[in-house]
Amino acid sequence: MFTPYEIIWLFVFPAVLESWIHIFIEWRRFTKKIFSNKMDESVRLIFIISSKNCPELVQKTVDKIYQCCKEAKFSKDKYRITINCIEKKFSVQGAEIFIVPKEFKSKSKFKARQLDYIMTQLPYAKNIWYFHLDEDSLVTTQCIKSILDYASNKKSKPIANGAILY
Repeated sequence: MFTPYEIIWLFVFPAVLESWIHIFIEWRRFTKKIFSNKMDESVRLIFIISSKNCPELVQKTVDKIYQCCKEAKFSKDKYRITINCIEKKFSVQGAEIFIVPKEFKSKSKFKARQLDYIMTQLPYAKNIWYFHLDEDSLVTTQCIKSILDYASNKKSKPIANGAILY
C-alpha cells in the first residue's frame, strides 16, 4: 500500500521531470542572443533604481550598470542612472539621487509613489527609454544589449516587460 507522500510523488515527479526536459530542449529559445552592436544612435536610457532608504547595496547595482554598459559598448553620454528614495542613509557614487518629498501627493503607494515622483523630474522624449530596477536587481550585458535592440526597433511598443531572475 502507498503512503500519501508516495502518492503525491507519483503525480509531482512526472510533471517536474517534463518541465526540466522542456527547459533543457528549448533553452535557446528563452533568450534571444544579441551579438551585433547595431542600434539606433538616438536611443537614450535612464536607469531608475527604487529604494526605500538607499542602502549600500545600491552601489553594487550602480557599478554593475556601468560595467555592463561598457561591455555592451553603450557610451556614458547615452545613459544616466537615477535613484529614487524616501531617505538617504548612504552616499552612492555615479548616480543622481532624488528624494521623494513627504508632501508629494500620489494615488500610488510605496515604490510606485516614488516612481510617480521621479517621472515628474525626468525628461521625456520618444528616444528616451526608462529602465526601472529594484535596489537589489543586477543587470547583465545581455540585458543591456536586449534593451538597446528592442528600443532600436521602430516597431517596438513604447513599454516593455522582462523576466525577473534572481
